[in-house]
Amino acid sequence: MKTAFLILIVLVFSRVLPAQNRLQVMVQNEDDRQPLAGANVYFEKLHIGASTDINGLAQIEGIPNGRHTLVVSYVGYKTKKIVLTFPNKKQKQLLTVLLESAPFSSEQIVVTSTRNNSIVAKTPVRIEVLGKEEVNEEIAILPGNISKFLGESSSIITQRTSPISGAVSFRLQGLPARYTQMLKDGFPDFSGLASGFSPLQIPPLDLKQIEIVRGSYSTLFANGAVAGIVNLVTQKPSARPKLDILLNRTNSQGTDVNAFYSARYGRTGLTLLATQSLQNAVDVDKDGFSDIPRFRQATINPRLFFDFNKTTSLMIGLNSFFEDRSGGDMQALKHGADSLHAYTEVYGTKRLGLNLRFRKQLRDSGSVTIKTSVQDFNQSAAIPNTYFNGSQMYAFTEASYFRPVASHKLVAGLSFIHHRFEQQNATFNSIYNNRFTTFGVFAQDDWNFAPHWTAHGGLRWDYRSDKQSFFLPNAALLFEAGSHLTIRLSGGFGYSVPTLFDVAPRQAYFTYRIQSGPPLKPEKSRDIAFDATYRFAFEACALSVNQAFYATRINRSLFALPEINNTPIQFNSEPIKARGAETHLVLNLKDFEFFVDYNYVDVQRGSQRQPLTPRHKLYFTATYEEEGHWRTGLEAFYTGRQYLPDGREGRDYFIFGLMFEKTFSKFSLIFNVENVLDERQSKYERLVQPPFNHPRFNEIYMPIEGRVANVVLWLKL
Repeated sequence: MKTAFLILIVLVFSRVLPAQNRLQVMVQNEDDRQPLAGANVYFEKLHIGASTDINGLAQIEGIPNGRHTLVVSYVGYKTKKIVLTFPNKKQKQLLTVLLESAPFSSEQIVVTSTRNNSIVAKTPVRIEVLGKEEVNEEIAILPGNISKFLGESSSIITQRTSPISGAVSFRLQGLPARYTQMLKDGFPDFSGLASGFSPLQIPPLDLKQIEIVRGSYSTLFANGAVAGIVNLVTQKPSARPKLDILLNRTNSQGTDVNAFYSARYGRTGLTLLATQSLQNAVDVDKDGFSDIPRFRQATINPRLFFDFNKTTSLMIGLNSFFEDRSGGDMQALKHGADSLHAYTEVYGTKRLGLNLRFRKQLRDSGSVTIKTSVQDFNQSAAIPNTYFNGSQMYAFTEASYFRPVASHKLVAGLSFIHHRFEQQNATFNSIYNNRFTTFGVFAQDDWNFAPHWTAHGGLRWDYRSDKQSFFLPNAALLFEAGSHLTIRLSGGFGYSVPTLFDVAPRQAYFTYRIQSGPPLKPEKSRDIAFDATYRFAFEACALSVNQAFYATRINRSLFALPEINNTPIQFNSEPIKARGAETHLVLNLKDFEFFVDYNYVDVQRGSQRQPLTPRHKLYFTATYEEEGHWRTGLEAFYTGRQYLPDGREGRDYFIFGLMFEKTFSKFSLIFNVENVLDERQSKYERLVQPPFNHPRFNEIYMPIEGRVANVVLWLKL
């Protein structure tokens, strides 16, 4: 009787009390299958859930029978909802959820330069990120190349190095251009000979974000990253097929046709970037010489992605670029050279490269990444009475291991770099040709050692084939002082071993006006930086202010002395000291956004100010947007006075720009005007000095192409 009564009680309560189920969830980054610690995993209406641990695991208990919606969210990623039925015998005990990165404000974007899946606001190393929305805005304004992206940061000086070819260089924090390393997806494919035109030869349509690290970050990036790095991060294959076609036409006879395709087919993904840019030579100031060169550019960059399983992936990327570029005397360009009109410069560029990236997720929540890149770059230059033809091969391999352990994020690895440059004029081979190999070992750790405190430490040791070795420590500290204020302090050591091409003026290099090479001794640096960020949000108002201070010292820096009447180039070496401050302010008021970016930098080379380095740069934008309908904006740039190599002082100047974008369901129309007031250097001085069959050119420190308007049709299919 008692037994029957107990059975009856159990049956009754089994009907009254719902069954209890348990679920384990693994949350990973869709791109590289690395675990996401701190992700929120919960059931939408049950109000039960958990957060993932350092291994990306979360466990939820007490789940009643029935159909319930599981929500998985993480800052910087798209939220995913999954409908589950309980009980379900087919349901695995461990559910793996892959989250796709999403465009957020730069404070919430996950950065790739650190190799440890950190959110930029949680990273001890100061990194500025242009997110997907900001990148798309700039693509719509100047779709042909990335020079505008770089020029709109106040800490980056974009300098036109040739009035004829249009070549530019960019410099972080006022330091010479060779101290800034440019990467694409972490591959250092733009160095040496390849650096001269690179900002003009990289179309931006496939970019997802741009990461700018100021100051030496030598732990993960070797020779040359003294002023900082610029990492261009490309888009991954999208779950649904996507095709972007962008058509651009300017009033200065320029045309761009760009296309980007992205899709996944099961375990295989594909992205393809194809571009064509055409520009005719234009003489803006009517002095008989081109201010905008003629060029024909073509790019084809396919990339394949293979997911062998949930833990193993491979990316294979091919990149190719071809360009013909010419400028000079307009009569000679149009009708051929004669005794009075003979000066032209004709450049040819060919780039072919292969990139590989292999990733394996390990059982201990760690991962192994192997990256390999081989780039073949060829450039020719035909200048009156001279012909240059050089070829550069650059090979890069890196193997790294990442593992989160408790409150640590550890990265360690090995790297190998081989560089070889050869040119065809046998008379100068001993001076111009160079090759070197660098073997590196590195390790870093981001340690969240206390609530609100994170420390970063890194070490790198490089050994070069010329029997030189370098030991490079790097450290940073992050303190989150409440929910509104973040403070960082960082410092490190860097080095650079220059090549002749790094320090010689391009014109002198291409015309062989270097009779003896300077001693190429190592240049060692140390730097320190401090910054504080304040964020405040209330209803429709959001404010972010960042104030930074920085200082860098290079023990010796090799440079070319000013040219005198086409005589052979001479060189000198002096220490460089740079110090400065940056202020970033972003204010959002409903549909309005205001952005102010100011940089002050004082760079001393020996006892003199560094030439072509303005102390003051100010960038301001104001935009209004009705999302999905239209957007308009105003931008203004101020560049302060700067000393020129010949001892003169250049003018300060303002540049204004206007844009309007109308968005439709499948396409957008963009109208843009750069340099509305037509500010240019030729208004104040002659750029070309006689004799015109063998001219001399003044140093360029202001825009020379004048007002440029363009219209863009952006198809999004």
